[in-house]
Amino acid sequence: MNIRTLVLALSLCLTVNAGEVNARDIGASETSTIAFDGQEYSYKWSVDDLHEFTPGEQSVVGQWTEMVTVNYYPVVSSSADLGVITSAVLENYKDSGGIVLGVETIPETNSKPAEHIIAVVFGAPEAAEFAMVKFQLHDGIGASVAYAHREYGADVGNVMNNWLDENGTRLQDRITKFNDIPPHADFQATQDASVLSRLGMAI
Repeated sequence: MNIRTLVLALSLCLTVNAGEVNARDIGASETSTIAFDGQEYSYKWSVDDLHEFTPGEQSVVGQWTEMVTVNYYPVVSSSADLGVITSAVLENYKDSGGIVLGVETIPETNSKPAEHIIAVVFGAPEAAEFAMVKFQLHDGIGASVAYAHREYGADVGNVMNNWLDENGTRLQDRITKFNDIPPHADFQATQDASVLSRLGMAI
C-alpha cells in the first residue's frame, strides 16, 4: 500500500462524533499509556470495546491533533472472521464519506495470522482527519489499533497533503510493526455487545 497525496472534497463528513454515545466506567487505570511513533499516548475515554488515547493533555473532544484508538472484537476468533470485520469497517468508512487511500493485507506466517491495514481520510470545511488502522488477532480475539491525525484551517486539503507526504510512509511502517495492544481484560469490557453495534464505532 502506498500513501498518496489527496485533494480533499470539502463536502465530506468527519468520523463518528463520540459525544453522541454514552461512555461508561471501565477498569483501565487512568495512568494507562500506549507508545507509538516515539510519542506516549495516555488513556482518556472508552465506550464498549473502544478505547481512546491522546498525547499529554489533549482531549478526545474538540480540536485534538493526534489519537490512538484500540478496539476489540470479542466475537472474532479466526482469520476468516477478522477478514469479515475488516471488510465491514472498510465499507462503513466509504458509507461515511471517507476517501480510502489504501488497503493492505500482511500475509500470515508460521507464527502470526494475516493482518489487514486500511488508510483513509475524512474531510469537512476547515477540518480533515487521516486514520491508519491495523486489524489483527490479539490474545485469541479480534482487535484493531488506529493512529489518527487531524489538521484544521481554511487550506486544510493542502496542509493534509503535505503532512501525508512527510509522514505517511513512516507511519505505515510503524503501524505494521506495532504489537503492543493492551490485553482485552485490562479494560473489563463487556463481551455480549453485538458486532453491529461495535461496527458503528469502529476505526
